[in-house]
Amino acid sequence: QHLLLPSELEVTISDLRNEAQQLEMLVQLEEEALQEDLKVLQESQREIKSIMAQISELKQERCYIRNETQKENHQAAELEFMLETQRIKLLQELHDIYPIHSFSENRYSIRGLELPLDIYDGIVGEEEISAALGFLCHLLVMVAKY
Repeated sequence: QHLLLPSELEVTISDLRNEAQQLEMLVQLEEEALQEDLKVLQESQREIKSIMAQISELKQERCYIRNETQKENHQAAELEFMLETQRIKLLQELHDIYPIHSFSENRYSIRGLELPLDIYDGIVGEEEISAALGFLCHLLVMVAKY
């Protein structure tokens, strides 16, 4: 066994003290870094909570908008149905006012007045043709509105 001399012992103790001081400084630096990391993590956690709250609000808003859109779509469908019903009713009334009948192939009458294929053949009088064409024009103008 080798025994250390007092001077060697002092050098070893001195080296150990220096090493201990360096290690204490390293521990202190690590603790400071740890505290800084904790602050950054806490700030990140607050940001994440804020973002989660915003996401929750957006989800609620999206659900509200979806419900409102469904209601409006339903109302639009009801209005479209009512409009179509009104159109049918008005067209039926126009049909009642201006009934068109087919006598045979290519022969029609409106309100009992014949509409010949050729208005110049003389089979139907000019006044009757004029009245029938007037009824037909008025019918077309009214149908075009609906």
